[in-house]
Amino acid sequence: MSEMKILTVCGLGFGTSLILKMTVNKVLTQEGLRADVVHTDFGTAKSVAADLYLVSSDMAQSFEEMGKNFAPIKSVYDVEEVRKVLVPLVQKFYAEHPE
Repeated sequence: MSEMKILTVCGLGFGTSLILKMTVNKVLTQEGLRADVVHTDFGTAKSVAADLYLVSSDMAQSFEEMGKNFAPIKSVYDVEEVRKVLVPLVQKFYAEHPE
């Protein structure tokens, strides 16, 4: 089975995207789900293929314009917000990509 690739993205690829990556990994672990999660900057994210891009809300318009499969997150610290957004998307991916 192919593993889902998730990019967490912020402007510089350090603070916000790293915190979001840690929150995403926490949710995945708690839910018993798996994915390859990488944090990166906006410039790199434009040229890297992923199944899902999780971005801070202020970047949503840029990702809409690129036509990428993305989900905006208001608070990268909010485990419950990330859970609500992330879990259905990961479950959908694996339903569409069975072993």
